[in-house]
Amino acid sequence: MRACTGMNTDQLVEMAEADKDILAAILFGSSTRGEVYRDIDICLVTDPKRHVNLARKDLAYLMRFDFDIHTFEELPVCIQDASAGRGQVSAIER
Repeated sequence: MRACTGMNTDQLVEMAEADKDILAAILFGSSTRGEVYRDIDICLVTDPKRHVNLARKDLAYLMRFDFDIHTFEELPVCIQDASAGRGQVSAIER
């Protein structure tokens, strides 16, 4: 079991705030439900108007953080619903 450190998620949110392609970062999965977990799931919501290269965006964040990071558009619909409905959203103000 790994502890979710606020500092690490705070750093990811700071990076997302500086990233004009990102509208929100969502922490979701077992770590938000208070269950035992092996990883921390993060969903990045990209701005559809910016035509983001999703694979490149994932890689940029995966290289900096030890989280399971995906862009919203790449997730299966059932996971999109779960992350958007029950996740902890950090909306980015533009």
